Amino acid sequence: MLLGEIPVKEGNAEVYQLNLIADEISDSQLQFIKGWKTEMQFTLNNKQFYLTHGSPLDKLNGYVYPDTDLNILCDNKYDVIITGHTHRPFIKNLTDKMFINVGSVGLPRDVGNLSSFLMYDSNTDVLKFAG
Repeated sequence: MLLGEIPVKEGNAEVYQLNLIADEISDSQLQFIKGWKTEMQFTLNNKQFYLTHGSPLDKLNGYVYPDTDLNILCDNKYDVIITGHTHRPFIKNLTDKMFINVGSVGLPRDVGNLSSFLMYDSNTDVLKFAG
């Protein structure tokens, strides 16, 4: 939203403090943010990971909720698919894939509005929510 790549719904600019951020952020910081990728893929412990803000079908605006039919997201090579746009934390396994939404530290939207983040121990291959 800060970069203008995601539409800002009425009233959300204030919630996300976009004007404050735009006033305070330096040009070099803004250029750094513009360089961020909309998706990442990597291999770790013989697993293919995919990370994006939205979903594999829509990297910025896609929504993957805990009750989303994940079958539509299974046609890919990845073992672990990590998203975040809904700010609702969950881990679900479907066939040979693991779907994760990391939640949110700043604007959680799950029951209780509790901040959350995901920790992954690559030595033990254990995922755990904290917050």
